[in-house]
Amino acid sequence: MSSILNKLRDSSAVDTSKDLEDYKGAGGFVKESGIYDCVINKAFLVEAPSGTIGIYINFGGEAQYETTEYISTRELKTYYSKDGKDFSLPSYIFAKKLNYLATGDVINSITDFKAENRLVKHYKLVEDPTDEGKNKRVDAELEAEVLTEWIGKEIKVAFQMCEKEKQVKQGDKYISTGEIVKDKEGNPYLEPQIIDIFNVDGLTASELVENKPSETLAKVETRLEKNPVRKFKAKKPKSGASKPSASGSAPVKRPSVF
Repeated sequence: MSSILNKLRDSSAVDTSKDLEDYKGAGGFVKESGIYDCVINKAFLVEAPSGTIGIYINFGGEAQYETTEYISTRELKTYYSKDGKDFSLPSYIFAKKLNYLATGDVINSITDFKAENRLVKHYKLVEDPTDEGKNKRVDAELEAEVLTEWIGKEIKVAFQMCEKEKQVKQGDKYISTGEIVKDKEGNPYLEPQIIDIFNVDGLTASELVENKPSETLAKVETRLEKNPVRKFKAKKPKSGASKPSASGSAPVKRPSVF
């Protein structure tokens, strides 16, 4: 059975020399910002209805957290183009870093990820008969391409609690409103976001590659102490500008990790 990774296209024009660089500054059950000792419980490939390919990751340990990192555009490219240059998608860079911390292997091509077809216990979304228009999760078993070398590996994950922007559904898309989500008491709703990852010794991928001592961990700890919550700031759209999408336009750039 051919891997869905074979559908994807890397760009030979992408400069990958900085893919392992550290974050330069800037859900789950994470309630406070901090650095947590985590273990990778699940990691397998998923394909969205739009055609984009992602990696579903479930962390356990001190933090219970799940995320799907989409490593391609709808055109099945692992990169986007801007000002005549090609750049790796931020989530693709994140996956490459996580792979290095978990396995010690540097990913030079999308097909370098090692995946095996296995049955996994997961969930599926079905209509909730008690809440019209809403879905609920039900247990399900599915066949997926599992990144087996990631499973059970321990890493440190830095989370920052962030205010969340409110979105409304229009057709089959969600549109940003420029407002923050609030809870029943009127307080800003906070969700955790990963801002950096380390091995069990507190080293980033970049520090490991360059054989440097741990320095980033302490900087991230200081940053989270000073700014435990990242405030949402609505961006005013430029005249005539449209919001970038996963169709190949430049995405909102997450700081480089590797």
